[in-house]
Amino acid sequence: MLKALELVGFKSFADKTRFEFPDGITVVVGPNGSGKSNVVDAVKWVLGAQSAKALRGADMADVIFKGSAEGGRKPANSAEVVLVLDNTSRIFHHDSEEVHVSRRVFRSGEGEYAINGQPCRLKDVKDLFRGTGVGVDAYSLIEQGKVDRLLQASAKDRRGIFEEAAGISRFKAKKVEAERRMQRVDQNLVRLGDIVDEVGKRLQTLKSQATKAQRYREITHQLTTQRWNLGWIESRLLEHQRNALEIQRTEAITSKEECLVKWKELEESAAREKNLLDALQSELVSFQNAYLNAEKEAIAAESGYKTAIARSEELEIERSLIQERLIALQERASSSVEETQTRQREIESIQQEQIDAIQLLSNREADLDEVRRELEQLNQSIDSDTATYNETQTTIHTLRSKIVSFQYHIEQLQNSIETWRGQESQLRLEWERQEKESTQLSQEIEQARVRAATAREGRSQAEQSLEQGRKKLFENQEQLAAMQGKLHGVRERLSVLAQLEDQFAGDGRGGQQLLRLARANQDLDLKDGESSVSMMSNPWHSVRGLVADILSSEMHLAPLIDVALGHLADAIVLSNGQIVDWIHEGALSVDGRVTLLRLDRLPNRRTGEKIQLDGLRGIIGRADRLTQYAPEYEPLIRALLGTTWFVDSLATALELSHFRGAGLRFVTAECQLVDSDGSITIGSLQAGLGLISRRTEMQMAREEILHLESELEQATQAMVNLQESLAREEQALKQLAGQEREASQELSRVEVLSESNQERRSNLLKRIDEILSQIANGDERILDAENQSQEADAECQHSELAREEIDVRLHSWREKRTELQSKLKLQESLANEQKIQVARLEQRLDGLKLTLDQLVLDASEREKNVSQASLSLAQIDQRIQESKQHAARCLEAMGELRATATNLEAQRIAQLAKIDEQNNAAGQASRQFEQMRRQLDKNEDKLAQITQNLQQIDSQVAQLREHYAAEYQIHLPQDLLELELHTEDERLSEETAAQLQSIAAVSNTHELQQLKQKTESEIAWLRSEIASTGSVNMEALAELDALQSRYDRLAGHQSDLIEAKNGLLRTMTKIDEDSRHLFVETLQAIRKNFQDLYRRSFGGGFADILLENENDPDSGIEIIATPPGKTTLSNSLLSGGEKALTAVALIMAFFQYRPSPFCILDEVDAPFDEANIGRFVTVLREFLSTTKFIVVTHSKKTMTAANMIYGVTMQESGVSRQVSVRFEEVNEKGEILTKDRKLAA
Repeated sequence: MLKALELVGFKSFADKTRFEFPDGITVVVGPNGSGKSNVVDAVKWVLGAQSAKALRGADMADVIFKGSAEGGRKPANSAEVVLVLDNTSRIFHHDSEEVHVSRRVFRSGEGEYAINGQPCRLKDVKDLFRGTGVGVDAYSLIEQGKVDRLLQASAKDRRGIFEEAAGISRFKAKKVEAERRMQRVDQNLVRLGDIVDEVGKRLQTLKSQATKAQRYREITHQLTTQRWNLGWIESRLLEHQRNALEIQRTEAITSKEECLVKWKELEESAAREKNLLDALQSELVSFQNAYLNAEKEAIAAESGYKTAIARSEELEIERSLIQERLIALQERASSSVEETQTRQREIESIQQEQIDAIQLLSNREADLDEVRRELEQLNQSIDSDTATYNETQTTIHTLRSKIVSFQYHIEQLQNSIETWRGQESQLRLEWERQEKESTQLSQEIEQARVRAATAREGRSQAEQSLEQGRKKLFENQEQLAAMQGKLHGVRERLSVLAQLEDQFAGDGRGGQQLLRLARANQDLDLKDGESSVSMMSNPWHSVRGLVADILSSEMHLAPLIDVALGHLADAIVLSNGQIVDWIHEGALSVDGRVTLLRLDRLPNRRTGEKIQLDGLRGIIGRADRLTQYAPEYEPLIRALLGTTWFVDSLATALELSHFRGAGLRFVTAECQLVDSDGSITIGSLQAGLGLISRRTEMQMAREEILHLESELEQATQAMVNLQESLAREEQALKQLAGQEREASQELSRVEVLSESNQERRSNLLKRIDEILSQIANGDERILDAENQSQEADAECQHSELAREEIDVRLHSWREKRTELQSKLKLQESLANEQKIQVARLEQRLDGLKLTLDQLVLDASEREKNVSQASLSLAQIDQRIQESKQHAARCLEAMGELRATATNLEAQRIAQLAKIDEQNNAAGQASRQFEQMRRQLDKNEDKLAQITQNLQQIDSQVAQLREHYAAEYQIHLPQDLLELELHTEDERLSEETAAQLQSIAAVSNTHELQQLKQKTESEIAWLRSEIASTGSVNMEALAELDALQSRYDRLAGHQSDLIEAKNGLLRTMTKIDEDSRHLFVETLQAIRKNFQDLYRRSFGGGFADILLENENDPDSGIEIIATPPGKTTLSNSLLSGGEKALTAVALIMAFFQYRPSPFCILDEVDAPFDEANIGRFVTVLREFLSTTKFIVVTHSKKTMTAANMIYGVTMQESGVSRQVSVRFEEVNEKGEILTKDRKLAA
């Protein structure tokens, strides 16, 4: 259920606004343009709306508050909306009782989603709501003016809404994910299959190779010597250049010094003129500052004048108020004096009455004392006899009490004994119950100990598993880093090969030019849509490409094919002679040297091609059979390679050389060639630069990159899975630790209960022993009490006879005392009445005195207030006078300052004229100075250029030395002395040292240039010789083992991918079956609900939901609606109210089948009349038990059904605010009434 919606900086809601949604219907009202629909847009936006147009904006930044010109509010930097959902019923797939879904966007364009404060993806938000009917395009959100979109939508689009109601969107998302995974699996299978095939072929043909390092070392030594020579020559050439630049530098310094003397003289003259100008400008600034200060002071004086006038008016108002208060205080002080005099007269009257009452009281007390003395003498006689009587009576009572006490004590003891015996029985039963409880607690303690031990063991195992997982994660991270490094290396190798390809493409400029022209013309024909006949007649379509482009081979065979083809590898293949005719006719010219091969002029099958050497010792195979190519090029490949055989060694080639008469050629595994003419070539023809080798290696590098990327992706996914597993294990460890704490707490609790039980059983046994002892003691005390009761009864009878004699004597004394007591009461009554009268007078007198004191204090306080008010009045008069005086002073100062400002302005204008004259003089001096400065700059630039050239020469020398040291480990000597030291230290051979000394003897630059060119040519030849030696493989067996391991690993990956693909296919089939079944079931249920709700909404009529093709459950959905009294019409012919009510009935049919947690209806009731609004509200109320409705409306009748009404107003332009609204505060148009409009209404 939807609980609340919070908006901060979203559209017109600049301040944080929270809408609470109670159960039932919540209505949002307000005038047009107040921002009601922005509440609906906020819900759409937080649910993942991606179209700015759907949110009524140009781009997503338009949802951020743009500021308010009227209120001075600045634009917000971000917008945020939070949707608060009640998840106690777990309708959303989340463990929290309350789910907060939020979305935030910043003005920079960055945005983020979050669920309960945790960042997430839009996919996670959609997955949370999927299947609940909540979504941007779901049936739970009906926007303004789009209530009939279900009726107007296409059958296919309408089906999507039905699928959301059926909950199929979850299955579709899973299917899309499965299809995406299937696509990745298929791509990986294709790439992996190609790699497995290639590795398998290579594995079958890999053989050992011999080394060719001796020639490589000899050529490398010669290359090092020539590099020493070239470095020394370049060093000498740079030294010659440096000597020439030193001479130029000396001449430039002399010229600069002459210009510098003249420049300083002109600089001093320009400085003097400039100082004079600065002085004039300083005076001008002082005039301007004085003028500005005078203006400021005048403005301040004017402000002070206005302030003083305003203050005087305020003080006049304050004085009238104090005057009124003073009059009131004087009146109150006069009334206090009169009241004080009245109270003083009352006090004097009451004091006289008090004196008379005290005299009468004294007489009454004298009579009372006489009667008391007579009564006291009689009482003494009565007291004497009464004392004796009482003693006797006390004795009798004491004895009788003893007897009763003894009897009661006996009964109490008997009852106590019975009670103790009952307590003993209950205590024994309680002891037995505690004994059973002790046994049960012992069992619980043992169980709790077992649980605690189990929890500790589980936590320990979980910690070990987590530690192992972390180690495995670390290992995976290291493996991933290694894979990334390897992938980077292969990519670098591919880049180098591509650069090498471009370099050699540049060497064959003629062939590349011809290929580019052919491709350009072929592409142009394709764009122009030429027919196949006309394209075949175009000579450019006869160009098929290079020989290297139409064939391929395995990597280890590529150098052999390069040797076999030689220069023909980069020959251009032509299907006919049209290009040759063009060249012959001069219509086409080619730069450089190009070899052309025509497919229509290939030689016939030669004798050597019929010779079969397969199966002989040392034979690898015929070259054309070990090459891959299209069938149409078979004659060409056979002509080029049909008589070339690959053998394992030069010895085998020489053994088979007797076949060369048949035109056979032999290429060894070491790239050695035995040609048909008997010539033997050691090493390949620039094997390292061969087209076939280079392109085969590039293809292998691309395949390895694909393989490494696949492994890297799998390793990354494995690491992610491992991280997720570690997170789950950490969570499980926390749970196990919690279980361990709970088990320990339970064990402690049970142990405490057991100790408490043991203590209670011990106390029960002690209590039983005490009760048995009390019972025995009670029996003894009963026997003793019976003996004492008999003795007390005899003594009581003797005392009763003496009491009767005393009683007769006391009777006569008491009658006389009664008479005296009556007289005493009369006298006491009279005395008491007089005392009361005296007390009343005293009390009244005290009250009047207190009243008098209070009146005196009040009078004093009021006099004080009158004095203070008079003082305040005098102070106000003084302040008024001071304000008027201050205003007069300000007015006078303002006039003086205005005059001063006018005088200063005149002085400033005169100073400006002087400055203009001085500017002209300073400008003339400055121009002369600048001319000389430019001449000096030219000299300095020339000197700087020479210096820079010298630095460049020095830098080139240093770079040359660093280059040779870094690239070739050659440390060039700086001079002949260092050269001799190198020779003595045996860093140089004698031959190399002699060559360097002969070079040092050459002093002519031209000769050094020629010597440099010769040395570079020799180095180029040596490098080509090194390249022609081919690759050297010293570890063939290790390579074979590594290749076998790689093949097994790749084959295992391939089987795993096939199994994963089959599993995905099964999953997709199951999803399709479940989705189809669920959709049909949902469609029938919604159809029935729609028919019922339609008849109830319209009071009759007919409606139905049908599939476009009843035999195809995946077809679109059609809706038929016929209001009562009408024939069947197209939905587009229904009135606006009929469309809206039909759409509402359909939406409620969805809710009846699959209730959504909430539904938002934005002015859905706008097309309805009063009767239809009543039906609309009735339909809504039927679904309040499962759904909350938020209705944006202008209809007052709709508001009557609301449980909560929110008002949205725009009291500040451009800023929406939420206000509380009562029903009577909304007019018939749904607008909120202001106070003025309420009074008018």
